[in-house]
Amino acid sequence: MISLEHSQLDTWEASPVSQSIARAHRPPPDIDLHEWASQEVWLENEDAAEPGLYRSAKTPWTRRLQSYLINPVMWCWDYDAQKYVQIPVTEIFVQKSSQSGFTEACLNGIRWYASFRPRNCIYAIDTEKNGAKVARRLLRSLKHLDEDIFHGDPDDVKKLEFLLRGMELNFVGSFSEGDYTQKQAPLLFADEVEEHGKSQLKNLASRKKTSTGGLQVNLSKPKFKDGPINAGFQLGNQEKFKVPCPHCGHRQHLTFFSVEEKTPFSEQMVDVLDEATGQVLFQLQKPLPLGETREVRTGRFVYEHCKNSQGQWDELRILRDTKYECGNCLQLIDEAQKPWMRAQGEMVATAIGRPGIVSQHCSDFLSEDELSTWGLIVLEYLEAKKKDDEALRVFYNHRCGDAWTESQVETTEADILANMSGRTLYFVDAPNSKGQIRRHEFTAHETALAYQSRRKEKERIETEILTSFCPAYTRGIIPFVPNALVIGSDVGGNYAKWALLALHPNMRDAAVIDWAEELDPDAIAHLMLNETWLCQEDGKQYRAKHGFIDCRYRTEEVWKASLATRCALIPCMGIGGAAARTVRLWSYQQVVSMPKGFKKLDYSDKQAKDGLYEHGLKYKKNRIWFPTDVLDDPDFIAEMTAEKKEDGVWPETTLPNHFGDCVKNAVTGIRFLTRQMDTRSPAPTP
Repeated sequence: MISLEHSQLDTWEASPVSQSIARAHRPPPDIDLHEWASQEVWLENEDAAEPGLYRSAKTPWTRRLQSYLINPVMWCWDYDAQKYVQIPVTEIFVQKSSQSGFTEACLNGIRWYASFRPRNCIYAIDTEKNGAKVARRLLRSLKHLDEDIFHGDPDDVKKLEFLLRGMELNFVGSFSEGDYTQKQAPLLFADEVEEHGKSQLKNLASRKKTSTGGLQVNLSKPKFKDGPINAGFQLGNQEKFKVPCPHCGHRQHLTFFSVEEKTPFSEQMVDVLDEATGQVLFQLQKPLPLGETREVRTGRFVYEHCKNSQGQWDELRILRDTKYECGNCLQLIDEAQKPWMRAQGEMVATAIGRPGIVSQHCSDFLSEDELSTWGLIVLEYLEAKKKDDEALRVFYNHRCGDAWTESQVETTEADILANMSGRTLYFVDAPNSKGQIRRHEFTAHETALAYQSRRKEKERIETEILTSFCPAYTRGIIPFVPNALVIGSDVGGNYAKWALLALHPNMRDAAVIDWAEELDPDAIAHLMLNETWLCQEDGKQYRAKHGFIDCRYRTEEVWKASLATRCALIPCMGIGGAAARTVRLWSYQQVVSMPKGFKKLDYSDKQAKDGLYEHGLKYKKNRIWFPTDVLDDPDFIAEMTAEKKEDGVWPETTLPNHFGDCVKNAVTGIRFLTRQMDTRSPAPTP
């Protein structure tokens, strides 16, 4: 046994190696992670809106997650023993909004382990650029904590693998899947998992198989219901940040619309006991008997009073006077109460979930960010509602932290019949339980009126009853004086099919008048220049004024046909996949090889199909009427019903869909021609 003299001990204890070992193995402080971070974690100008010490008071909903990071245990209800028991946490899913602070909370976990209990860590993120950005942010703060943890230059990140004191830190992601399949780590983070491939979470989870007590944290803004983060959220205990009402004290999580939610918990509170000492630690809600639930109504934003004398939205008043209505006492809460509510809030489980899996949800509604005031959030919603479902989806994903429910759409013969001319329909537009605006259809005005009154009384939603009618007509006849006749054409190797639509005077709805198959694009040009159709309302003949012809095939022939009509017949093409991101809804550009003024219209194929099959034929937001004898042509019916939307995507169909594409091109052309006009139906006021 080697013994050291006092002088040698003094020398050893004063040495850098000894001090470094002592710092690496010193006991962690007996406080929560968020408290430690508030005392020790310094954020630079580049890393925070407000540089300085980390403040969990800004994002108190992240405190529970930070507790799980250093003490990964959860309380689960044992139905046999009728008590709460502790279960190790193996995975956490956080379904978050934009301004939530969860990424910084996860970095606090890495900082804590690097300071007190070094262990290998993998941080997965969607792009290499974002990986480098998070790495610099983390490493700069580690230099402030303890210079011995990391000796490199945080601003000189040339690679995404770092050797820290006693641990390895690897930033990986969709850009480097093969790089980390051989790495092992007990602490795993997956940020923005919706942007990763579907297999990424499974691949990442396999990296902790050899680690005892491994923990994986997955966080992301959601996209669609049952997507990676939403599926994980539904699997867990679904914790939500509940705050008290200043008037009645009722605890609730804030929602944009008032919705009825089912909870498996009763209102009774039970003691949670320390399993070793039997002492009472705290209280939690007692679950109802297995399989039972009760309904709880949430609150809502109130802004319908913010209109001017002409019934239009008063944006200044919305900014100043948007309130929140308590789901329990229905009293209005002023936004000035938000800091108090935020300080009193806590994460509360709203589902039983799978033992060992924690899931959390967070919106922007309690954020102190200056761009997240209630008034600005309402204005953002109203603006999104003016655009389309894609804009609404982004609002619900980023602001509400909610997954978007994408309906399955399959057009059938019944949908064609439901849009046949000669029938009067009444519509009431109102939000569903997710806040998505849905059109409710009635054949009698009295029924629509009763539904409107019921929604107003029960949910305080103001709506209009919209009447829709097109006179009965047969194929080849125009039922009303058209604003314009528009041809849509689909061109293939040995055909050029077309459909003619009449634009209604309201500049929104249209009627399918006629359709046929020709041999080539020249025949479509001849049709536009020479053919006329009779209007039954005024007895006059009308010629097609505009045309939109697919140019994917037989392109040179399409160019020639367009020139023959002096570009009244516009070449067009539906763009899908990643390329559609560059055109959004449409892109109208000069064709380089053609004379000046010769342009081509590219459009998002998904948006166009949504507009025709989902918003038009299925939900009737924009009416597409058919002649009363449409069933006489089974080929037209078959090609109008060939498309099917699954999980938010229109997959390539193996069935002939040419007449469907003709109508799609004409409808897209109408939307393009009327793009400067506000042709939307009146929308409800929640």
